[in-house]
Parts: sequence; C-alpha cells; structure tokens
Amino acid sequence: MGVCHLCREKTGWFQDTHLACVERATVARGQAEVVVGKGVLEGKAYLDLEAEVNAIAAETKFSFETLREAVVQAADSAASQLAVKSPLPEVELTRLVRILQGFGVQSFEAELAQRRWFGMALVGMSHILWQVLHDIAPYFDESGRMQFNLQSGEVPIIASGKVTFAEERSVSIHTRGHGGLSIPVGGGCYYHLGLTQGQTERVSGLQAIDVGEMLITNQALYFGGQQKTLRMSLKDVIRYQPYVDAVGVCESGSPRVFVPDYRGMDTGWFFYNLLTALTSKLTQ
Repeated sequence: MGVCHLCREKTGWFQDTHLACVERATVARGQAEVVVGKGVLEGKAYLDLEAEVNAIAAETKFSFETLREAVVQAADSAASQLAVKSPLPEVELTRLVRILQGFGVQSFEAELAQRRWFGMALVGMSHILWQVLHDIAPYFDESGRMQFNLQSGEVPIIASGKVTFAEERSVSIHTRGHGGLSIPVGGGCYYHLGLTQGQTERVSGLQAIDVGEMLITNQALYFGGQQKTLRMSLKDVIRYQPYVDAVGVCESGSPRVFVPDYRGMDTGWFFYNLLTALTSKLTQ
C-alpha cells in the first residue's frame, strides 16, 4: 500500500496520491494564488497575507508546503507588476522583499531564471530608479568590479558584469525572387528564397562587437570589453532607444546598443528609464 503525499493517508497499490486530494489541492492552490496576488497589489503586509494563506491551508487540511509554489508564483508576479509600473520607494521595497522572503522564494533560488521569477531583482531595480529621481545615491558594491577612471564628481549608480555591445550594421543579401520562404535576418527584416531571377538587397540589423562590463554613473556610461573600451557622456546623448532587453544610446547617427545579460530577465525598461532620468538631471 502507498501513502498519499497530500493527505498522508493510505492509497491503493502503486499510488502516491488520491485523485480527490489532487483535485482539492488544485482548488486550494488557486485560492491561495488569488488571495496573495490580489493582496500584494492592494498593499497588504506579509503577516496579513500569511494569515490568509494559513487559513486556506487549515480549511482544506493541506500543509503550507502544498501551497507554497502557487503562493510564491503569485507574489513574484504581483511584485514584478508593481516594480515595472512605477519607481518603488523604500517602504514599498521593504514590504515586497518581506513578502517574497517570507513565503520562501529563496527555496526556489536554483530555478528562478527557468521559472522567470524575477520579482526580487525587479523591485531592486525599481527602487534604484526611485532613488535617482529623488537625488539619493544608490548603494554600490565595488568589490570585484572593473575599475574605470571616473571623473571628478562622478558617482557610480549600477554596474553589469556581462553586457554585449552591438552596433547597427547594413549587410548585402542575395535573394532569389518572390513566392519563396521568408527568412528573418534580424532587426525586423526578412528576405525571400525563391526560384526566379536573383538580386542583391541591403538590410540592417544589430551586430555584436564585444562583450564586457558596463558601468553607469551620474554623468556617463562606461563599457570595457576585450576589444573595445569607451566612455559616453550622458549630457552629449541625443536620445535613447528602448529595447525589451537592451538600451540604445545615440550620440549621433545609429545607436550603440548595450544588452545586459540577466539570465533572461528583460531589463530594457530599467536601463532606458535610468539613463533618461540621469540625463534629464544633467540638463536641468
């Protein structure tokens, strides 16, 4: 005889769960997910949310562990929404971190990137934006960082250890007519493979130039790679180009694009808004 891992009572041979228990657990997880997700968005504190989840666990006679994954999923999703919606002040940062830690997001640490649970990192980035907008220098850990020679008055804001530096380049593509297969070549461009008379077309796309570290200060953006090192003064930037996972910096002509590697997390919103805010303060 087996033992149901949900209710801890005996099951039939070669079974580890009761079908009824699986169905009840699914309902309980759904209830907990709704309660936590809604509560986080409404500004509830961790202790209040914990009490509500424990009440669901007691009513359904399941342990908190049975509900944990659904609870963390809901808390992470709601925290991420709030982080991207607007810069988070310290009190809100503290509340969200307490909720995520309290429900045990650290127990899924090895799986966060795979699950795309980036709430903790996103709320941290959102708070950095709030600090910059309120003229507060964010905490910066210089240990293990590439040492750039900063100018007088420069304050480091954030560094990214693995960043791809790319530039927009045009390339020649030899095509064969129409009615064939459309192949993406990057930058939203396509060309066709067919059987009619060939021709040459010019298309544009991003070409990786180097990989290295990026540092953003209150005055400039630094990049140091194996082949390329540069400093871009923020006051000389004409515009910033937002990407989902990158930011383009235009001094003149085509943008130089920086793509930070955050294990699949989309950070374009953060770097675009950060650089825009810093540049705005320089030009006030």
